[in-house]
Amino acid sequence: MASIVDVAKLANVSVATVSRILNDARNVAPATAKNVENAIKELGYVPRAVRPGPKPQNRKGVSTGTLAFISVGSFSPMDMYRMPAFPALLGGIQRGVEKHGMELVLAHLPEGKVVPPVLARRRADGVLLFGVDTLSAELKEALNRVPAVWCFLRDSVAPGSDFDHVLYDNSQVGKMAADYLMNRGHKNLMFAGSRSNHQALAQRRNQFVETAEAHGARVLVVEGAASNSHDVLPVQLDEIAQKVVQDLHLSAEKPTAIFVGSDDLMVRVFNRLQQHGYEPGKAIDLIGCNNDRQFMDQMHPRPATINIKLDMVGERAIEQLFWRMAHPTDVAQAQLLIKPEIVAAEI
Repeated sequence: MASIVDVAKLANVSVATVSRILNDARNVAPATAKNVENAIKELGYVPRAVRPGPKPQNRKGVSTGTLAFISVGSFSPMDMYRMPAFPALLGGIQRGVEKHGMELVLAHLPEGKVVPPVLARRRADGVLLFGVDTLSAELKEALNRVPAVWCFLRDSVAPGSDFDHVLYDNSQVGKMAADYLMNRGHKNLMFAGSRSNHQALAQRRNQFVETAEAHGARVLVVEGAASNSHDVLPVQLDEIAQKVVQDLHLSAEKPTAIFVGSDDLMVRVFNRLQQHGYEPGKAIDLIGCNNDRQFMDQMHPRPATINIKLDMVGERAIEQLFWRMAHPTDVAQAQLLIKPEIVAAEI
């Protein structure tokens, strides 16, 4: 059965745009609306006004039957949709929403200041928050009137305590990568990252270097320049991959294994290594991060990667939100961290 994600992909728009069109939004370009309508017809997608499941009045904390998924900050729904790992997160959220027979509405707060209509008019039983943990006093006041859970913090590794959090445990990623490579006998290592000031990647890098050096290994770090942009352009990733190969060739203590901080960069490193005669998995070991299928499936044999389990983050965030909806007066703030796991390389 087709989902709203499938419709968005076929129409080449964000999930938020599809959601607005399905809800009769009037601020969508006619051509865009037409593309979405054609995609809906082609896929046979049928949005349900009422999903199967327990009736709202039979469940504590449920009255409208609607949950809101709100992105906060400059990272818009379109940016979310372009984020490689986002479909896994949204897929987990959708499974949780459908399990409980609810509807999901998407909204965006560009600066975390304006209260969206779904909150101002109290049309949602609960809210999932995505983006940056920076909220205006007005928005915090609105969110304090409805259960809310953070399910993803962009470029953040130190969540605040205003709301419950369900996140993947980024603090474990670098250590896992270092242990994996050193257990395979490597002592000369490299870390490759797309942006030096990306907080999540920086934490992975620092933990990787710290763990490796504590066990006597050497680490060469290759990264892209600092940037305030959410996106790293493909040409920039190609330049970083080329620098990885150049530094590998020029290094006196040649690395025999590389931890690449994200799979979108790893596929480019993989291809550059092959072009320059380094056979991944034989001449040099690789491990990436995020378990992004769209990139992992381009590499043969497929290298190891670290699955950060964003689908599980989405599902657990929904479960935590329902717990919060049923216990609105509980003052304790929960922080649930989903432990990543290594997906072994193909032999």
